[in-house]
Amino acid sequence: MNSKSSNSPTSFKEELKIIPKTAWWVIALILLAWYGLALPAIVRTVPIRPDGAWGLGGERIGITVVMSIFGLIPGLWISLVFYVNQDAKRRFMNRVAWTLIVLFIPYGIGFVVYFVARKPIPQSCPQCHAPVGNDFAFCPVCKQELKSHCPNCNRLLEAGWMNCAYCGNALGK
Repeated sequence: MNSKSSNSPTSFKEELKIIPKTAWWVIALILLAWYGLALPAIVRTVPIRPDGAWGLGGERIGITVVMSIFGLIPGLWISLVFYVNQDAKRRFMNRVAWTLIVLFIPYGIGFVVYFVARKPIPQSCPQCHAPVGNDFAFCPVCKQELKSHCPNCNRLLEAGWMNCAYCGNALGK
């Protein structure tokens, strides 16, 4: 569990660490199969022009470059699916539902929906360090008060308020 607050940015390297090692092995096997087996077989089927245009098999070079780029797309897609699965778990979201959404909504729209709708990373309780949601008023483990309530209207108060934004009551802090 990440103990950083939701306001603390995480680096790209830290975000990649949530993808499990199993996923990296699956991606490596897929790329190995693509670049070691499929791509050479595809390139061998492209005939070399008899007039020698484009130097020594220029068509093969072009096809190799284009097909190499296409080989990276499944690896990227698989890593994003595993990332969404693990990221939803750490944000206390339904990881199965979000994984299915990104798998079955085509053209990457599922990924966009996830990144727009995802919740902030939970903070840790100052007393017991258990993960707590950003909207929690009390820690569910130790009952530590995380946010104050207005004594007049009993609504949650934000840190630093001098008056309740809902009823106008002076807080006198």
